[in-house]
Amino acid sequence: MGAAGALLVGAQESWLGRIPKVTVRCTVGAGDATLAGMVAAFAQGKSAKQALRLGLACGVGTVQQPGSVLFDNKLLQHIEQSIHINTFMYN
Repeated sequence: MGAAGALLVGAQESWLGRIPKVTVRCTVGAGDATLAGMVAAFAQGKSAKQALRLGLACGVGTVQQPGSVLFDNKLLQHIEQSIHINTFMYN
């Protein structure tokens, strides 16, 4: 969804993650970084909501870098705090 964030759909809940507006330098690898962040969170036993937040933070960090340069991990917590997640429950 690019600048619109991302949607994660589960069996009983869905989560819509909204990202902050940032200066995009390059989108190469942003989707891969998002997925990698989510996989890392799930591997650590985190919830789907937490996984979406970490994944989006990794994607946001990536798009702010030129080319395929990795973002500074020190920024990750700051970026994570700027991600807004809405939860939708259904039967």
